[in-house]
Amino acid sequence: MSVVKPFQHVEMIVVDRHLLAALCRRHGLRRAEVRIAGTAADISAEMDRMQSVYHRGGAAEMSACAQALSRHAAAIGLTTLARVTRDLALCADSGDGVAFAAVWARFERIGARSVRMLWSAANQRI
Repeated sequence: MSVVKPFQHVEMIVVDRHLLAALCRRHGLRRAEVRIAGTAADISAEMDRMQSVYHRGGAAEMSACAQALSRHAAAIGLTTLARVTRDLALCADSGDGVAFAAVWARFERIGARSVRMLWSAANQRI
């Protein structure tokens, strides 16, 4: 008799620590922290908005949300999140439902973890 084990894929989350360090050098530690925290709040709001759009099914609005989220994520070094949301926007624009579903599943796996990894990376010496 065989046993079926659930598949639990763990996504690697990339946070660009060099970009975080550059932000700190350019703006000073306190101002960089405020800027990063504000952008992280924007990311959280966009992620909530994307969940709402996902349930309503608006491809054009999803594309716009995903593009905005990708820009915010790239600005503060959330490389994986930026790439996934850019792919999500491309899938929404193309109308490829299967590709969109696959990328959306990836987005759900890495979205919140990316923001947590940002704070983890920011709390380390950069």
